[in-house]
Amino acid sequence: GVFGSPCDGVTDCRYARPECQDQVCGCEDDYSYVGGECVLDGSTGGECLLQASVPCTDPNAECSYSGICQCRVGFRLIDDRCTEGDDGLQRVTSCYGDRISLSCETGGIYIVDISVAAKQLHT
Repeated sequence: GVFGSPCDGVTDCRYARPECQDQVCGCEDDYSYVGGECVLDGSTGGECLLQASVPCTDPNAECSYSGICQCRVGFRLIDDRCTEGDDGLQRVTSCYGDRISLSCETGGIYIVDISVAAKQLHT
């Protein structure tokens, strides 16, 4: 089954690093379900926390606003490591004080989350 579906054993869950917990398909400890698979927390592409309680393990990666480890600007993912070089817009980034999250994986820009605050100007 897929993530979150009922299971009787781990073999009922059909994705990498599954675990059947309380008869529900989930991920092994220290793994999170991201992009259709269980990914090691803190690894590039895996979950992280901005407060660094679950930091990104690659020194050339950063924790995005959406809570996923990604290669820093000027680095790209090669063989599961962030390597110096043109990132080719194949990353997720956050900007403007972590208020806008942009996904540039296919060369297009998709606004994932946006929050705008305005202050009235007095003249």
